[in-house]
Amino acid sequence: MVDTRIPSPAGKSFDLRDLFLAQIWAACRAFRMVIELDYRTDDGDEYEELLVFYRPTSAFRWCMAWRSASDIVVQHSDGKTQHFATLTEALDDLSAAGHPQRDATRRAERGHQ
Repeated sequence: MVDTRIPSPAGKSFDLRDLFLAQIWAACRAFRMVIELDYRTDDGDEYEELLVFYRPTSAFRWCMAWRSASDIVVQHSDGKTQHFATLTEALDDLSAAGHPQRDATRRAERGHQ
């Protein structure tokens, strides 16, 4: 007998509210956000939606986020992953890590010392 059940995706879709929140968050920081649908990794995991963020001056992924059955997972370009209870918490954490204006301010401050 052949098993015809379709496995559940590793990542679920986001609520519409969360998608709007992520879009506004990215726009306020001049990030580009792309929503990848039905994303499949090399090892076979499938994600209904993947939010991918790009810095304003780069064509490379800065980070990506997906919703698992129990939390929000963020994976940075260096491969490090973090888990959050909500997308709001994840974006708050990302704000401190990658806000382009803060990065520019820090560089300017270091140059003046």
